[in-house]
Amino acid sequence: MKKSLLKLAFGITALTFGVNSFSQTYTFTNCGATGRFGPTQGQVNATYTGPNTLTGAVTINTQGIQEWTIPATGNYRIEVLGAQAGNANYTGTDGGLGARMIGDFNLTAGNVIKVLAGQEGGSEAAGGGGGGGSYVVTATNTPIIIAGGGGGGNGDGSSRGTFPGQDASISTTGGNSNNYGNPAYGVAAPGAGGGLPSEGGTIGYGGGGGVSGGGGGFFNSGGAGLFSQEGLGFLQGGTGGPGNGTINHGGFGGGGGGATSSGYGGGGGGYSGGGAGGLTPSNTLHGNGGGGGSYNTGTNQSNTAGFNTGHGQVIITLLCSPLTLSVTPSDTVCFGTPVTITGTSLGTGTITWDNGITNGSAFPNNVAGVTTYTSTSTDPNDCVEQVIINVLAALTGSVTTTICNEDTVIVNGTPYYAGNPSGTEVFTNVGP
Repeated sequence: MKKSLLKLAFGITALTFGVNSFSQTYTFTNCGATGRFGPTQGQVNATYTGPNTLTGAVTINTQGIQEWTIPATGNYRIEVLGAQAGNANYTGTDGGLGARMIGDFNLTAGNVIKVLAGQEGGSEAAGGGGGGGSYVVTATNTPIIIAGGGGGGNGDGSSRGTFPGQDASISTTGGNSNNYGNPAYGVAAPGAGGGLPSEGGTIGYGGGGGVSGGGGGFFNSGGAGLFSQEGLGFLQGGTGGPGNGTINHGGFGGGGGGATSSGYGGGGGGYSGGGAGGLTPSNTLHGNGGGGGSYNTGTNQSNTAGFNTGHGQVIITLLCSPLTLSVTPSDTVCFGTPVTITGTSLGTGTITWDNGITNGSAFPNNVAGVTTYTSTSTDPNDCVEQVIINVLAALTGSVTTTICNEDTVIVNGTPYYAGNPSGTEVFTNVGP
């Protein structure tokens, strides 16, 4: 029985690389959560399932704040809707409506953003809870775009007044309660821009407390009320404030709690919180909740005060048109193997690439490792694409084995056997 020595050269195991290219709309909701607290990971997983574009892509580290990794570099339109506030059920007085804020933003693949979809304030008796603001924020807690929630409605049918809740504004400043100025009720919100009792916050801080709770802002919480509690700011977790009834709590997203005693609406959450329902200095009229303020750093803005009913949501749409891409022979190659990357615009764009390569022309790969190539198009509607090429290191060794004449060894899917005259096979530059 003749024996042969088979030498198998080896390289690095290939990993999966490729092309980053997407075009899609992503809709973030309250995922079935209601009241003061936002959704859990389980609620998120149950909501974003099947063909939903967010399936498996959202992580909860702080309850209710949805973290999402941007899938592709490009121009995105973000629409943010704040939540409606609660009603005063005794009189059927409506809570204020949430704002709608729209802007376009250049986002980079791999970056993480935080999304909070505001929740509706609770409706009960004579004073509704404030609506939660909706937020889109960077991973390092820089606000991108925020829509305020509405202020709670109030009224028990008495001579002390029945007032619909104030709508959220498109201003960065939170709204005052319609009745404020009595410092005996509630406390000012903390921080440099915290609102005085029953007055809206400024520069991203919470609204002042009254008899009900002030709305939370971005940087800090609202002020506590005489009977009900403040909504927490985004940086404090965004929990809605407890009302003094059974369900008239502020909605998640910083809504302040409503007060049922004769009726006081909670302040709305937002970039700056709305003031809590208060009293006139003469103690004759009770107040509604002020709406939350909003914030927008995008281009092509379209902002509307008092727009949204129900819970808030965040809708993110990739605006650009993905390129048609080809990579030959593969995105994982052996050292020295030429690669050609070709990008084709669906419009009229001419495509170029960084790192010194030419679209549609082969280029050598004489440096091992991973390199990312990013496209540029003359058509502003085209997406920015990224192609990741993995060049395997040059061969660094061999595996020696002895096999019988009848035996076979599989090397990268090809069978080899000991039948050559020298009794030795040497396979160099073995790749994927």
